[in-house]
Amino acid sequence: MEIIQKNKNILLNREEIVVLLTENSTPSKESLKEKIASHFKTSNENVVIDRVNSNFGTKNFIVHSKIYDDKKSKDKFEVISKKQRDASKKAAEEADKKAQVTENSEGGSQEG
Repeated sequence: MEIIQKNKNILLNREEIVVLLTENSTPSKESLKEKIASHFKTSNENVVIDRVNSNFGTKNFIVHSKIYDDKKSKDKFEVISKKQRDASKKAAEEADKKAQVTENSEGGSQEG
């Protein structure tokens, strides 16, 4: 892993980093988060991968990422995609439905 560019953004409490990485296949964003977090000695939840660029036929990947100082700053400044919002909304609705079903099954068995 070779650091191409490193910029400290004090206003947004983060470092903006461009890294050159050599891999045999295209790395996943999760594996990139782990590698960058271990290299810069920070938590995985503070790392955001912006984009991964490569040229056809090469094993070199240019990774644009951001490392936030803390999770609070990341939550404040990062935009959550519509896909992630919908997934979290569905999970919350399913949890509510399961809670209602368990309440109905427990309360309906008693007759007085």
